Amino acid sequence: MKKLFSILMLAPILMWADVLVVTPIATPIVVAPPVPVIQIPLYQQYLGMAVGTDYCFLTNSSNSGLKVGIKAGLIYGYYFESGFRGELEVSFRKNSFRTKYNAKKDDLIISKVYRSMHSWTYMANLLYDINRLTYRTIVPYVGIGIGYCQFTDKNKYKSDTEVNVEKEKDDRFVYQGIVGARYSINPEVEAGIQYQYFCGQSHAKNHSITLSMIRNF
Repeated sequence: MKKLFSILMLAPILMWADVLVVTPIATPIVVAPPVPVIQIPLYQQYLGMAVGTDYCFLTNSSNSGLKVGIKAGLIYGYYFESGFRGELEVSFRKNSFRTKYNAKKDDLIISKVYRSMHSWTYMANLLYDINRLTYRTIVPYVGIGIGYCQFTDKNKYKSDTEVNVEKEKDDRFVYQGIVGARYSINPEVEAGIQYQYFCGQSHAKNHSITLSMIRNF
């Protein structure tokens, strides 16, 4: 009887001890904050060409008769992880005036006057891709550039007895502002549109709009 009584007394204690051993203690789960991911460009460099229109605004003479010109160029660029791009640009611009004719009373042309302007520019540009404003695969960007320009203003007078050509050169350091957007056709090829405000010449400023094709590598 004493053994049975002892077992009955110890049974609740043994059952409670078993509960304490078997029941696991819940451990709180700590979720670490997400680690920001830095997007590294798949390609680091690119080559491209651009062709478009150019309007030259003269500051020392009338713009009457000045036609819309052309602009063409080659570019080489390098991508940085921060969203900036460094770019080297070589461009050619040409603008011309409508031909002026000098005639007699009987409409017989006795002379012609031609005037044209062209320039070679060598620029170093710093561009920034505004990735926050990306729409699908279209990325807008802004930039500035500095460089050197070789500018030539050519006047030609031609008649039946005389041909006279005068050239005025203006070589100097120049600068430009850039706004544009690029569309990714695939990871290797991009198309772009760009506006440039080109300034620094002694008597001319240029506004250019070009279309470009870019090859990443």
